[in-house]
Amino acid sequence: MLTAYTQTVVRLMLNDQSFNKVNTYDLHDWINVARNQVAGESECVRAQASLATTSGGQVYPFSALAITGQGYQQVIAVRMAFIGSEMLDFRPFEWFAAFYWNSGSSGSPLRMAQQGQGADGTLYFDPVPNAVFAISLDVAALPIPLVDDATPEVIPPLWTDAISYYASYMGFLQQGDAGAADGMFSRYQAFMARARAASTSPVLPITQPTDQRKPAPPTDVRGTA
Repeated sequence: MLTAYTQTVVRLMLNDQSFNKVNTYDLHDWINVARNQVAGESECVRAQASLATTSGGQVYPFSALAITGQGYQQVIAVRMAFIGSEMLDFRPFEWFAAFYWNSGSSGSPLRMAQQGQGADGTLYFDPVPNAVFAISLDVAALPIPLVDDATPEVIPPLWTDAISYYASYMGFLQQGDAGAADGMFSRYQAFMARARAASTSPVLPITQPTDQRKPAPPTDVRGTA
């Protein structure tokens, strides 16, 4: 995949078919920066992760999450979490802090919140775990850098189509061609929008199935779950 990005696409975009203008190491760096930008902006790299709590531990950094599978580098966001088959109530940190941060309760966690952002994210749980609990999570992650064609590419199509445009944007910036750089960035944005449109269901939510077995989410009233 790395060769396809560098020699087949980005060099052509930068008018460097003769390999005289751009250093290959710079190309690899631009491509990996572009991959992180695509993954971060779109959150298209979704994975499963796990966390083992400790007794008395309420706060956990994203670095404590173990991602299942290969090709993933860092967790940048958590979307859902479960203990067994029970989904934890995921709330904004401001709400969580107002009602549950210092609640003094302990036991099996029922709710959670994220405070830190990006790779430095942190998760808070309430009640505070009083034992080791195995938590399963759905996360968005950054990909590991591509070092050769054997490195797995976890960014899915059609998101991969945008990578070459962002890498070319960085290449033209280095060459001092602001106009060409702006053109490539515009195309990057267009391909990101196309990938999002292709990945988001056009079906109206009202026509999609619902699970009536799940209780309604709790109301934002002090002292309630």
